[in-house]
Amino acid sequence: MITWASGVLVVYHSQGELGPQTPSYGFPLPWITVGYVQGCLLSTPYCFTYSIDWAFLTMNMLLYSSTSFALTTIILRATRTQFLALLPRQMNWSTVKTIMAVILITIALEPIVAAALLPHLPCVSCPQSQWESLTMVSYRTSSPTNLTLSLKNAGSLTVQLFDYKVQDGNGNQWSLNLAIDAWNSGPVISPNATDTVSITIGSSCGNCTYQGSPGAFTQFAAGNSYSVIVVTARNFEFPFAVRG
Repeated sequence: MITWASGVLVVYHSQGELGPQTPSYGFPLPWITVGYVQGCLLSTPYCFTYSIDWAFLTMNMLLYSSTSFALTTIILRATRTQFLALLPRQMNWSTVKTIMAVILITIALEPIVAAALLPHLPCVSCPQSQWESLTMVSYRTSSPTNLTLSLKNAGSLTVQLFDYKVQDGNGNQWSLNLAIDAWNSGPVISPNATDTVSITIGSSCGNCTYQGSPGAFTQFAAGNSYSVIVVTARNFEFPFAVRG
């Protein structure tokens, strides 16, 4: 219950455009990490997967069990006389401690069962009817300032591309916004269809905006890694890793 409650606080507090990609929760150590689906039209949360950190879960279990054992022992010792008076005559104090140990061990093992059967709560799976997804089939460098992506619409909704950002390994960035340049009227890709998209930077994109060190990123250098982030009309971002 403590873990689930902390998950509710973390996930529901993470509302936003896409939310954090890997929020973790659990108390006191975060032992559940939730993955978010990009392109879901639900208002959030729109988690679709989770993973378990078994080391953190084990340490939490040890803390819970040791704390429970200590508190139970203190309470029983403080009320030993009254407690023994309630027990059948054939039961002694050693029997009581054995029973309590078994109960505490069972309580301590409960998180393992819960983790194995853990549903996506407090997350909600994204319905297929509200799914927007893009995958990169291939790419090629058409020129030092022009990159061509082949993108497939793997979702159930028609996707209109709104703008893009291109970042190098040092954080320098070129970006194009549809409000400034029509970017070929915003390429539209139907479900299950594949289309090519031209990503231009530097001298090939007169309306692009540059952020970063002047002159540090003017073209795609051979062998260097870049991140191309395509933004749809619904304001979902899809990042793709490429090399010059």
